[in-house]
Amino acid sequence: MTMTVREAGKLGGLSNLYKFGRAYFVRIGKIGGLRTKALHGHQYKDWGRKGGRPRKLKLQRNMGQESTKS
Repeated sequence: MTMTVREAGKLGGLSNLYKFGRAYFVRIGKIGGLRTKALHGHQYKDWGRKGGRPRKLKLQRNMGQESTKS
């Protein structure tokens, strides 16, 4: 049986949850948020108002080729 990347990521995340606990994820989430704020401080407040940082554009959109899928 093969495993998808998504399934492997889920298993890895769950094993870290069992090893380190919820506090670990809270701490690394805060560190990541502070790093994002340091890199994009001028936009950070607007992203918070809108519900989070926007996702990166997909390859087709970056190359000017809009896809029919959303």
